[in-house]
Amino acid sequence: MPTRKTDTVHRSVLALALLAAIANLGATKGQAPNNLAQLVETERNFARTCAQKGFRLSFYEFYSDDVVTFAPAIEVGKENLKTPDPNLDRVMLAWEPQAGDVAAAADLGWLTGPYVTSDSKGERPQRYGQYLSIWKKLPSGEWRVALDMGVRVPSGSAMGVEFKAWESQAGASAAAAAAEKSDLSKIEDGLAGDLREIGSQRAICKRAAENIRVHRAGMHPVVGKAAACDYLGSEDRKDATKTVATFVSASDDLGYSYGYYQDGNGTPNAYYSRVWKRDSAGKWRIAVDTSLPAQR
Repeated sequence: MPTRKTDTVHRSVLALALLAAIANLGATKGQAPNNLAQLVETERNFARTCAQKGFRLSFYEFYSDDVVTFAPAIEVGKENLKTPDPNLDRVMLAWEPQAGDVAAAADLGWLTGPYVTSDSKGERPQRYGQYLSIWKKLPSGEWRVALDMGVRVPSGSAMGVEFKAWESQAGASAAAAAAEKSDLSKIEDGLAGDLREIGSQRAICKRAAENIRVHRAGMHPVVGKAAACDYLGSEDRKDATKTVATFVSASDDLGYSYGYYQDGNGTPNAYYSRVWKRDSAGKWRIAVDTSLPAQR
């Protein structure tokens, strides 16, 4: 799923039984803090709305005006969802959040979980994936999707799994709004330099949170630093990257970035998004690293 939006446009979409299961999802499970629980329930409401109203109308409702999506290229905005589209309007899609986190300022958060897509006409096969949605809180107090990215996986993951909050490692210094927010672009610049010089395994692993999640196309999520570094060793390479944008919460404890890997001519060959979280020592660590191939 390059994004839940573009995957459905370019590939296919969800079974009625799974839509019914999503529609029956109730209140937030688990012991997540109130702000995270509110965000989780918003995502679940998004999924229920998709089952009731259809793909295009629900995504237009829950996407922010400047949402970032991917494939065939980085796209900003949701205006393409306003116009009826026979491809979008036959989409059926189900998903659920199973892990995530929210900033201390409750202005930024992220969620991830499995999705399934299929076709209302039954002409396209079901597809499975893992999504990453990054949410921001609007001045109105409503949560809306700021970035939507995902990867296709080879088989379905279980729905109805209890939500588990990502284990926060933030120190007390990150609990209150910072006097001066971090410049995450400088952190990304340092990572970019290491990606070129020492390769992806060492570059990412030296910045990885202990419970990092690595999402790659064609495989289920890799969770935990040891497993992630072992996997990254199997695909270790030296890459040039271009960061397009970075954002940091008002509490300076959570942020995200997105951009692309590029070939020698500067052409994107893969897109990435990263969630960053401060650890107990105040250092920025990668909580989620998602990458998907560019469509040629």
